Amino acid sequence: QASKVGILCQSTIKGREFSVSIGIGLNVDNARPTTCLNALCLPARVTREAVLAAILARYEALHAEFERDGFAPRLQGLYERHWLHSGQRVRLEAEGGREAEVLGLSVAAGGALLARCAASGETLELLPDGNRFDFFSGLVSRRAAAP
Repeated sequence: QASKVGILCQSTIKGREFSVSIGIGLNVDNARPTTCLNALCLPARVTREAVLAAILARYEALHAEFERDGFAPRLQGLYERHWLHSGQRVRLEAEGGREAEVLGLSVAAGGALLARCAASGETLELLPDGNRFDFFSGLVSRRAAAP
């Protein structure tokens, strides 16, 4: 099945301030070389503007709920239902390459990624504090310092 959408999130933590940058790419009209949203909606068609308006309206409602309630159980459940990486095996570069299995997210640890060490069974909290999560290659590594 061909990809129709891509989402990239980058987060940083400085003290008690948490920032997220979100990028979304959605193929609405270009049917080749992969596929597009309009090819799936035939005979109906959607416009880029209508798709963008729908995405932003939904995002605005979710963001308002997050601002009001934080990562409350309803939002956490919604997030976890769409989370792709639970059960994925990763290598922890900073830990000598030991393997771990991704469990999910920890609300108590401020949204840390939870993983279970394959060798010891220890639960690890991985924060976006200089780590790079490359799920396609199964690698969690330290981000290189800027020159």
